Amino acid sequence: MLYSSDILALIKSRNPIEAVMGQTVALKRAGRDFKCCCPFHSEKTPSCVVRPEEQYFHCFGCGAGGDVFNFVMRRDGLTYPEAIRELASRSGIDLPDYQNGENFANAPARTDIFAANREAAKFYYETLINSPLAEKGRRYFNERGLSPVTVKKFGLGFALNQWDALSKFLLGKGHTEEVLIAAQLCRNGKNGGLYDFFRDRVMFPIIDTRGNVIGFGGRIIDTDGPKYINTPETPVFHKGKSLFAHNFARKTTADELILAEGYMDVIALHQAGFDNAVATLGTALTPDSAREIVRTREQVVIAYDADAAGQAAAEKAIKLLSAAGGRTRILKTVDAKDPDEYIKKFGADKFRQLIRNSENAVTFKLKQCENGLDLDVPAEKAEYIKRAAKVLAQIDSDIEREIYINEVAKQTLIPIDSIKHEAAKNIKKTENTRESREWNDLVTKTALNSNTGSKEERAENAVFEFLLKNPEKTQEMAQRICSDDFVSEFGKVVFEKLTEISKNYVDFDISLLLAELSPEFSDKIITIYENSNMTQRNEAEAYEFADRLKNSKIPQNEDEFLKAFNL
Repeated sequence: MLYSSDILALIKSRNPIEAVMGQTVALKRAGRDFKCCCPFHSEKTPSCVVRPEEQYFHCFGCGAGGDVFNFVMRRDGLTYPEAIRELASRSGIDLPDYQNGENFANAPARTDIFAANREAAKFYYETLINSPLAEKGRRYFNERGLSPVTVKKFGLGFALNQWDALSKFLLGKGHTEEVLIAAQLCRNGKNGGLYDFFRDRVMFPIIDTRGNVIGFGGRIIDTDGPKYINTPETPVFHKGKSLFAHNFARKTTADELILAEGYMDVIALHQAGFDNAVATLGTALTPDSAREIVRTREQVVIAYDADAAGQAAAEKAIKLLSAAGGRTRILKTVDAKDPDEYIKKFGADKFRQLIRNSENAVTFKLKQCENGLDLDVPAEKAEYIKRAAKVLAQIDSDIEREIYINEVAKQTLIPIDSIKHEAAKNIKKTENTRESREWNDLVTKTALNSNTGSKEERAENAVFEFLLKNPEKTQEMAQRICSDDFVSEFGKVVFEKLTEISKNYVDFDISLLLAELSPEFSDKIITIYENSNMTQRNEAEAYEFADRLKNSKIPQNEDEFLKAFNL
């Protein structure tokens, strides 16, 4: 791999596939996706789908597919690295020289970065507890009401106001400069040597669900500078995908997760007994972090700050969590600016009651429709009805929609039939989109249900369907099966590449795999990725396929095989 996953993600974010493909073909909206006539074969009826949320395209006619780099390389006759450089140049991204021509296997291993981060976390914690120079850090946490038990649980620490305190410590422990720079713990100074990235800040270690320290957040206390800074992107840390305290919250017995805005809110919630609280890392909720949350719990209580900015952020979070399959409620901390302050003023029991009384997403959206309007003014009441009708039209359940129509009618004293009519107009506007989505789903199912190849190759595909959706399981799978156990050249190559990538990258991005494959194999892996959305292979099923491949015990009766594994 010529470039890191972070560089590829940055280039893709500046070059959305729908925007790049839209310069070549006419895209027509189909639900969340787009459809178009494939640019790589002649056709009159569109058979190509573009998936903006997952940033890839797939043609059901000729089988072409891939990410934005695959599209540009096919369209312009480039190699994959040339397509990366072309899109980077167009979007003003300077590619790091040190990565050109460098294979990622030669970069510092993830295990070395994890080890350096773990030592750094210990150093920051010990500094906070024992150093006379960290008094203001101890005072800060004490004034925020954190107990010694909580400080230890979260491994909170302090970075001294010195240029190279951490650098000297870690080098003395045997960590190399290369690893410290890759981990973004230190940087190269202008006159040689290293200097610490975090200085004169209280420190918050960020720990993944496997217990690895992947990065840090640092808060300034009494000097100038950004209030919070986070570890920059590294091979093991991507802040748009990571969640603070997810390592604790994933073990909760609660039915929902609480999504707060910052470190201190989350820590205060945990200290008060709410072990299901998480926060994003100095950035708004992203599609990736929303999926991480919903994978843990479908029910999410959004506990953002009570100010206008917090409520606007909550509205955006509702959309992302809903798109990820989550069900949301909105908590408002009345007479307090955030959960931390609310708990200090009113206690944990009152906050628990606040959670029980939190509004669902529809109620919250309807209240948002009132913003800036006086419902006693006829014209503004009419504007409210128009806004509310759009919210009502988005409710899929007829019964649920009827309930909220009645609520709006009671509130505004407008006849129910009038509100139904307004909502119906909005529903009608979306009918074409819904029909397009249904058409698109039909095309997908029709194309992907026609499994071809031998039963052994279909077993291979089933293993990949699982791993592409659960890349964190690749190393476990590699304990049971190796590339030589696959019967096809495609299977051998793809499993070898997946295993290699999973060793060197925490955050799997399908672009990392596509960059290592031929166009023919890229097309096939995208088809398998499409199919994985429908098959939803589970772990036990995938391991059974793998064992059958390894032991060459696939049943001779093909009907029995297909029935057993839903192929």
